[in-house]
Amino acid sequence: MSDIGLIPVDWEDRFDPQRMLRERLDRAKAALEASDCDCLFVFRTEDARYLMGYRHHLGPAFIMGNAVVVLARGHDPILWTMDFEHCKQRMPWLGEDQIQPRANFREQVGMARWAAQVEGFIGSLKGKTVGIDIWDINMESAIKQTFPDTNFVDGYQSVLMRAKEVKTQDEIHCLKIANAMTEAALDKALAALRPGIRECEVLAIAWHTMTAMGSEWTQCSNIVASGPYTAPYRRFTSDRIIRNGDPVIIDIGACFNGYYGDLTRTWICGNVKPTKEMKEVHQKCYDALFNAGGAVKPGATNADVFAQADPYV
Repeated sequence: MSDIGLIPVDWEDRFDPQRMLRERLDRAKAALEASDCDCLFVFRTEDARYLMGYRHHLGPAFIMGNAVVVLARGHDPILWTMDFEHCKQRMPWLGEDQIQPRANFREQVGMARWAAQVEGFIGSLKGKTVGIDIWDINMESAIKQTFPDTNFVDGYQSVLMRAKEVKTQDEIHCLKIANAMTEAALDKALAALRPGIRECEVLAIAWHTMTAMGSEWTQCSNIVASGPYTAPYRRFTSDRIIRNGDPVIIDIGACFNGYYGDLTRTWICGNVKPTKEMKEVHQKCYDALFNAGGAVKPGATNADVFAQADPYV
């Protein structure tokens, strides 16, 4: 599926976003049924997208309540969002009651009003177990006061991560497209790499390429680090002028439908060949990566994989 087009056509089975939405929700419902939870309160915006297709603007700060999803056994998910009008117009696959105006979690009265709405939709949560995907100290007091007879547990590892463990065919397609965009951006960045160019200029070329191809956002800050900033690794881009012979780390990733690509490569700027020491370090990294990759198989643990890269990593 990595070599097919992006636009849906009638002559080939391609990426189908509605199928992806249905299959992701089915996996989440199955994971909920297999857990000890009766219901999920979902606050992460990426989890709201996984369950309902809600795309947030992905700002730099997490604000509790920007998007909240409640998924209960035997019910379809319900979204409370700051983008209420936008979602009403553009998400016709959801029922009228499945999209609600943003809930106010900054005041106790807002939490109480939201709780009344929740129980009006799915019934009383007295004596029930609710899984939550993210938790903070301020919310703990308010939510326990609002739902005094409800048991709250982790719902991220026990439910949502179980749903996400196996990707659907359309999720895999999204990952491949995100990486294809990233490959194109890396190629453009490397073509521009030369003595005298600044790190930020190299990144601008890569970022422009990804955005022009339809990338929604970036998997991290997107990094171009050169010369002394490569060891120890400095994980952001500066205005440093890259010089002939500098090692240059380019670490970038595009985003397609909420799925991220991620490529990191180290290059030598200019017409200087890598030194013997550089080659030795590169070979150790190469061996550690591919030895670890060779250990990835059904039933293997993270420790098994790490052991194959050790002790170099």
